[in-house]
Amino acid sequence: MKIITKYQLERLYQTFHPKLDLSNIITIDDEELEKVLHYFLILKEFSREIAAGYSFTTEQILYSQYYWFIYFKN
Repeated sequence: MKIITKYQLERLYQTFHPKLDLSNIITIDDEELEKVLHYFLILKEFSREIAAGYSFTTEQILYSQYYWFIYFKN
C-alpha cells in the first residue's frame, strides 16, 4: 500500500487548508510539526472529497491518515 507523499499532501494542503477547522487543536511552536498535524487533519476531515476528486483510493487515504499521525506522534 502506498501512502500519500509529502509532495502530494502539499498540493492537498494548498486546496483544503483554508477550509480546515483549526479551532479545537493544540498550538505547536514547531512549524514543520504543525504542518504534519494539518496533513493528518486534512486527510481525516476531507477524505470523501479527496477520494472523489483525486486519484487516491479510500484505503490509501486511511493508510496515509495512520502513517502521518504516527509520524506526528513520534
